[in-house]
Amino acid sequence: MSIFVCLISALSLFAGSDLSAQVIIEDRLSVSAQQYDFGTVGKDKKEVSHTFYIKNISGETISIYSVRPDCDCVKVKYSRRHMKNNETARVTVIRTVDYPGSFRNYISLVISGMKKPVVLRIKGEIGQ
Repeated sequence: MSIFVCLISALSLFAGSDLSAQVIIEDRLSVSAQQYDFGTVGKDKKEVSHTFYIKNISGETISIYSVRPDCDCVKVKYSRRHMKNNETARVTVIRTVDYPGSFRNYISLVISGMKKPVVLRIKGEIGQ
């Protein structure tokens, strides 16, 4: 019984988050997750944010050339432009809470040596 209670307690810490495992992309990057679900967000908030972690596993230095959100309602901050092998960058996505209803946004990262942009996704529901 106590193991069950501990498990439920541990899962409750992740409420509103995406429990996806690490994602390996083109054997060059390890991403904490490519999607985050904010769940329902109260309209009293001005913005919500989530940080993705991107680790370079390529064996060489790579660079983030550009970061492009699909909407002016999304701002992105990242901790480093260049990553040596085994270094991790934090990519923080900040979404303005504006109109009630569901939202889904995409952030494209163009990274050196990658065949295609890395796409991060956020989604959620803004309450009435």
